[in-house]
Amino acid sequence: MTLRRVVAGAALILLSAAPAIAQGFGYGGKAGMNLFTVSFEQDDSIAVSAKPAIVAGGFITLGLGSRLSVEVDGYYSERKFRFAEGDIVDTLSYIELPMLARFRIVTKEGWNVAAVGGAAVSFLQKAKETISGTAYDIKDAVSSTETSGVIGAQVQVGRRLVFDVRYLLGFTDVYAAEDFPAKSRGFQITGGYRFK
Repeated sequence: MTLRRVVAGAALILLSAAPAIAQGFGYGGKAGMNLFTVSFEQDDSIAVSAKPAIVAGGFITLGLGSRLSVEVDGYYSERKFRFAEGDIVDTLSYIELPMLARFRIVTKEGWNVAAVGGAAVSFLQKAKETISGTAYDIKDAVSSTETSGVIGAQVQVGRRLVFDVRYLLGFTDVYAAEDFPAKSRGFQITGGYRFK
């Protein structure tokens, strides 16, 4: 088989798949709430609780079949942790990029449910620590990027409304100090509107 035939065959396959890909393309916006905490690997006596924080942004989806699709999100995402001792709250602000596979598991008239899973990369924008009402910049003490595993579910109502519940489990340390290992984990709850 000549190179010309291989290239022609590949082009034919791509051209024939293009309408299906275009048909499965969608985009929209989402907003909601983060409930995150951190766990300290070397000192589990540090008590940390989650405080509600905002998450908002957009998403694009690409259908790969009747049930399978991929979704890429772009969020502004805040995470707030309250430390029990000393009335301390850390607020970390990220640009978050989840990349997910979505598999529809239930389809009923007017709505469907999908399982989602994948990974997220988060890029630190701001970090502050509030102690008894006074805020301090702690960006230098926080890791500039974080990676997380993502698992959850999505409900779509009609053609436009989407609701997500996700659990994110941090793979990398939140804080920059090597002798202070801590991983984030928490829930992300959003509602959104699909424009296409």
